[in-house]
Amino acid sequence: MYKIRVLNLRKCVLGFLMLPITTANAEYQSYGISEQIDYLLIPKTHIWRDNPRMWTVKKYLDSGSKFSLVYALQEADCDRNKLRYRSQTWVIRNDLEEQLLTDKSVKNWRNLKSESFEGLLHTFLCTYVQEKEDE
Repeated sequence: MYKIRVLNLRKCVLGFLMLPITTANAEYQSYGISEQIDYLLIPKTHIWRDNPRMWTVKKYLDSGSKFSLVYALQEADCDRNKLRYRSQTWVIRNDLEEQLLTDKSVKNWRNLKSESFEGLLHTFLCTYVQEKEDE
């Protein structure tokens, strides 16, 4: 009984995480694409705190990849030109079902990597202007 509940919970969590990808009105912006990965950000998830944060998605285009998607809440240090992950969730492919692996620990600040289009992401985070909602 316990095992069935865990499997159902896992499917619900996976469905919840997949919802933004499959929702027709979700808004994504590609900030780079390589042979194997499409780098996306979700502009409506921009969060202002000490440093700007935003949810990003790495969509693995190669069906042979171990991963299908990686969701990450990334934070920019605009003054020092650095990024860090606040949390990440990997959607791991396997033969039976997709599996989730989540890391919510705060990561160290890192220099920008040009092959991951992080410079473009950093610029977007540090220059994004919040749209005013119609009242």
